[in-house]
Parts: sequence; C-alpha cells; structure tokens
Amino acid sequence: MTKEQQEKLITLIQDTNSSTHHKINVLMRELEYMKELPELPVPISILESVLNEETKRTPEFIHENRIDFSEYAITERTGPFFKKEVIVVAGRPAMGKTQLLIHWANQIAKKQTVVYHSLDGTNSEVTNRFLANETGIRLNTIQENKLEVEERLKIQESKNAFTEKQLFLVDFSIKSMFQLKEYYKELVDKKGVDVIFLDYIQLFSDSRNRSREQEIASFMRSIKEIAKELNVCIFLASQLSRSVETRGGDKRPILSDLRESGAIEEFADKVFFIYRAEYYGLTMNEMGEPTANEVELIIAKNNLFTTHIVGLERDANFTRFDLKPTPQTELTWNYKIEGMNDVF
Repeated sequence: MTKEQQEKLITLIQDTNSSTHHKINVLMRELEYMKELPELPVPISILESVLNEETKRTPEFIHENRIDFSEYAITERTGPFFKKEVIVVAGRPAMGKTQLLIHWANQIAKKQTVVYHSLDGTNSEVTNRFLANETGIRLNTIQENKLEVEERLKIQESKNAFTEKQLFLVDFSIKSMFQLKEYYKELVDKKGVDVIFLDYIQLFSDSRNRSREQEIASFMRSIKEIAKELNVCIFLASQLSRSVETRGGDKRPILSDLRESGAIEEFADKVFFIYRAEYYGLTMNEMGEPTANEVELIIAKNNLFTTHIVGLERDANFTRFDLKPTPQTELTWNYKIEGMNDVF
C-alpha cells in the first residue's frame, strides 16, 4: 500500500461527519479497489519469452492446459479449448444455453475438475439438470418425481458415474468481482479446479458503475483477468438482445446481438450462438429437411480456429447434444453472418 493510499484511508476513518456504518462501507470499497489494482510486471527479455513460448509447444504443456471433452468429439468441429480462455455461449431465452453448458460440464468432468456456478437456479435445480443429462430422462419427470421403475434404476446407476467425476455446484449471488475472484482462487487451491461454468452474465450487477454497459464491461474484464491469473477456462452463458426477434429472416444471431455490451465480444476468446429454427416455428431448413431437434452452434468468434456452423442434434427429451452424423462438409447451405469466414 502506498503512502497516498494510507493517507486516504486515515482521512476516511477520521471523518466525523460520517456514521460508522457508512465508514465501513466506504473503507471496504476502497480496500477492494486497491486489491484489484494489478502489480506492475517485471520486464522480460525477448529471449526468455521465446524460450517460454517454446515450452508451451511441447505435447506435455498442451495436454496439461487443454480442456478434455472425453469421448464427446465437439472439439473436432470447434477447435481446442484451453485454460486461460473465456468462452461465451449466447442465445435467446429457452434456446438451450443451460442445457448445452450442463452437457459440456458433465463431459469435461470425466477428466478434469469442474465448477458449475449458477446465478439463475439453485443447486437443487442444477442437480436435476445434471441427472437429466446423465440419464436422458426428461427434466420435468425428475422434478415432479413421476419416475417409472426403469427410470428410477437409471437414477441409481447415475450415482456411479458421478462418483468418478470431480464436479462441484455453486449457487450464490455475486456481490463483487473481488469476492468472486477470492472464492474461485480458493476453489482452485483446495479443489484443483480446471474449468468454471457461470450461468449467466446478465444476472451480475455492481452498483459502483453508473450504467449497465459499464457493469458488463467491468465484469468481462475481471472475468478475463480471473481466467488468466488462476489458469482456468471459464464458460459464460449470455442472453441476446430482443433485436433478434424484431428483424426478419431466419433469426440467426450475429455478434451485435450480444446483450448490453460490446465488451462481451471484446474480452471473449470464443463466442458461440445457439440457434434452433423450430423455436421460431420454422419446420424445414434451407435444404428442405425437418428442423425438429436440430441445433446450430454458430461459432461467431474463435481466436484459435475458424468461424463456422456446427450441426448438433438434441435428444427427444432435450437433455443431451450430439454432433450431427452428417459430415460437416455436406452442410453446404449458403449462409454468412458478420465476422464469419467459413461455413460447414
């Protein structure tokens, strides 16, 4: 702490016009702000930096820092996911964002330690979603306890699968980014967390910022810093603006549809949009095929790979997502969106 900072804190404490409660609140904000200020780094020589980069290209380093989706071959279409990355999965309400994140978290937890942090639902609700994903049983059936004998057996069997997974659930609200960083740091230190899922961005609020855009920009900047400093991969769910609904055409989202702030696009390493044509009552796609249970994962930003569309299928109970069996090279409809350079 600098001398100037010390003097500022002393002045706040000695303020006779403020109540004790007010002083405590002001001091907490000031201390939090001071802790958020990063220490200035020591310069590194170009040779040392080249040697560091050389180390990162070794198979051991790549394996250690790569996010492993187990047998789910999504990375063959999206490119690899790495620690220190922030990945945004965005879509309109009820498009399937949470289901997809649950599916990915459940897959990754087979090999790496995962935290699923829900700002939208309770641990109980999220647990039922993971049970639905693991068993393929419809979520409503689990929540309403209308299970048949065979389904109850599946629930029992799922416990064996979860025994093998390092998967933790969190459902507290974020009071400040400093609190969130300290909490995640403790999880990394004590649980060895590799991947964090946070659902969803727009439920964060910070009264210190004067506008909603400033809030989201501050949040995204801090999340990127957390990912880098703690060496974790962070998946974020995000809502889209209503502009998707008001324009004509097929309603496929574009980067400008990200709700409330361009900082989401700026600080994210990857941005995925979930699009289901049947959500908008479109029963046939551009190739004249039925859209039932079809899901498009639109990769609108991808720092380490190409931007394109990945075809997915959801199961009938909307609990799982699988890659379309059709080879990606056969997905040939003529569709381009802002910032995309490839179509599969």
